[in-house]
Amino acid sequence: MKNKAIYHRTVAGNGKGAWHSMRSPRLMLFAACLIGFTFIGILWWNLTQAQAKVTTIDNEEVIATVNGESIVEQELQWQMKKLRSHADGNLEENVADKRELALNESIQLKAQLLEAQRRGLLESVRYADYVTKWQSEQIRRKNAALNNEVVYGPITVEEDHYYDFFVADILAKLRDHMMAEKPFSQEEIAAYYQEHLSLYKKPNRLQTNMFVITFGKELSKDEAFRTAQSIAEGLKRGEDADKLLQQENRKNFVLQQRAFNEQTAKQDTMNGTDVWRSVQTLREADVTNPIEENGSYYIFQCLALEDTGFLPLEKASPGIEIALMEQAFPRMTERWVKESTVIIKTSTKQAE
Repeated sequence: MKNKAIYHRTVAGNGKGAWHSMRSPRLMLFAACLIGFTFIGILWWNLTQAQAKVTTIDNEEVIATVNGESIVEQELQWQMKKLRSHADGNLEENVADKRELALNESIQLKAQLLEAQRRGLLESVRYADYVTKWQSEQIRRKNAALNNEVVYGPITVEEDHYYDFFVADILAKLRDHMMAEKPFSQEEIAAYYQEHLSLYKKPNRLQTNMFVITFGKELSKDEAFRTAQSIAEGLKRGEDADKLLQQENRKNFVLQQRAFNEQTAKQDTMNGTDVWRSVQTLREADVTNPIEENGSYYIFQCLALEDTGFLPLEKASPGIEIALMEQAFPRMTERWVKESTVIIKTSTKQAE
């Protein structure tokens, strides 16, 4: 009873007795064991959950194989989701037809991944192995967040969203690897350049009169547009810009000179592409129609023009090679599929 009274009084007081009691070797050992068993239990649960997911994929019915590498239902469903997202509501095929399209896309993707594997860019093309990587990445991101480390993007990434990134990354690496082999001749590059010459037109240097008619409280949008049209028509008839401006209320209108050149190009395209495109079509003395942007109507009258020509072929070549690769990649994929042994394991007309 004496010991109990002392223990009770100490705990009810400042808590030091409880602290000393907890520091006893047996209690400390018990606490350590409890923490250890809890950690092991959590680790075991995570591992078994991950194993369960991978096992589910391994045991799932194989839809098809490409050179012996399986395509499973998850891959097919991922392709079907992409088809739906790109259809804009116009994909009218029935379930069987959609599965057929998705299967064709899955076969092409597997052939691409096999080519990436052949080039040493990818260890495995099995979806189950991808899932294992995805689960490891989930654990890494969560641990990084718990340790206050930098995590780019969300802490938890959905399986199909991570597969989007995984596939895009591998295919980009595959294209880069192929580009390094210089697969296109100078004749092909020059032919593309000539065929798409307008794409390589350098921005003209222009000096313009710029009219700005702002609408809002003092001037309605309709009134501003009618006034802008009147100014544009007057300029096209050859009337003087200053005289046209004097006919209007200067409080709402601004006339100033505006240059367009290499120094202004970046800011011009950032501010608004409508103005940029319209101005680049001008020839000397030409006048644009009213252009609405940022609560105002703009009119440009070209005072002087310097045609700066075209980007030289040698400077355009890197971009042309990328464009040629984008054109050639589907054809290369078709060739890889034709050169592969493709076996359809189950009917593609089963229910979605």
